[in-house]
Amino acid sequence: MKKEIVGPSQLLALIILFELGTAVLVPIGLESGHSVWLAILFALPGGILLYLVFAHLYLQFPDQIISGYTRTILGPWLGWPVSLLFAGDSL
Repeated sequence: MKKEIVGPSQLLALIILFELGTAVLVPIGLESGHSVWLAILFALPGGILLYLVFAHLYLQFPDQIISGYTRTILGPWLGWPVSLLFAGDSL
């Protein structure tokens, strides 16, 4: 069976498309008025930092999935519960 992997540029494209698609489909600014762009602007550095961390980890461990290198970095006892957090996030 062929193993499919999402690369850093594909992940960036998915993040951008998700943000644009959500902004079009979910009117987030109706209740908050005109200040919603400030919330998006303040969240942008955190999102970029998170992307850079995941892209760096992907380049360090290209043959493992995220739960695999979480257990490699944190060890089996702490890495396993953190891996469950990633699995629960995708449901």
